[in-house]
Amino acid sequence: MRLWYLVCLCAALAAPAVARGAEVAPPSLELELDGWRLQQFAASVEEQLGPPFKVVEQPPETFKVYHVGERAYLVVGTRSPLVNNIDSLQLTGTQADATLLRGLRLGDPADKVRQALGAPQKVKPIGEPDVDMWDYLDRNYSVEVDRAGHLYSVRIHSDEKLLGAPRGDDPWLAFKADVASGAFERVEPWLRPDVEVYRDGETLAIRGRYGPFLATRSEALRDALLGPHSSVRTAIAQYEPEGLVRVTENMGIGLVFKFPDASELQELVFFPYAGRYRLFEATFRPEGESIRANLDATGAATTAQ
Repeated sequence: MRLWYLVCLCAALAAPAVARGAEVAPPSLELELDGWRLQQFAASVEEQLGPPFKVVEQPPETFKVYHVGERAYLVVGTRSPLVNNIDSLQLTGTQADATLLRGLRLGDPADKVRQALGAPQKVKPIGEPDVDMWDYLDRNYSVEVDRAGHLYSVRIHSDEKLLGAPRGDDPWLAFKADVASGAFERVEPWLRPDVEVYRDGETLAIRGRYGPFLATRSEALRDALLGPHSSVRTAIAQYEPEGLVRVTENMGIGLVFKFPDASELQELVFFPYAGRYRLFEATFRPEGESIRANLDATGAATTAQ
């Protein structure tokens, strides 16, 4: 389980619920590059691409550089104190079999870049390599175009729009309805890329490129969320949790939904991501603990009679 830096655990929530369903990320916000998503666990990149060929320390940031084919490389940035999460991604080179953002690829002509992203607010010449950096000041990405007029690099990074507090304070009713549907396509937008589920002594998380992992290798995670037994779905169908606020030093304000002792699900924790609260942790009680709570409650009721 993750280490928490707790400041306080406050009173129950009374804020109105946000509208059901997933909001689309703002046009100025890009979440993904070459299949990797901002705030995913950085270790997943090394697990799939192998060790980085270069590591650059620029405190509070660390950058690890990985080969992507023979003519491109991926730079994965992390930032203290959240050193396990991807803070920035940059794909650079002359050719790579990867879609970047808005359908762009390395080597695309500058006119196509301008058509997809609009005109940059700032253009800065860079001598090594010999490129121009196109900066979009109100967005979380920038690009580089070489002197021949081709897209050479794309960088995305975490910012306030990605991690700042959303407008909707309480996601519970919308989340509950989407989980009750049993449809993973409705539940997936509720997941933060660094979501972890603790069940039966295992830690379930998203490993590998975000989309492909969910499509092909997430059976255990799906079962923990929506399965017919000991899942978030079955717990929500039986019990109504208590809503609390969790204030942390490094991640801001989170929402906690604590379930009664009789529930196999102990709590759900939400933190902001891309304009809404999303599921960060789901913790199940150790096997047998909820059964004992039910037996104790039954015994107490029998004695009272």
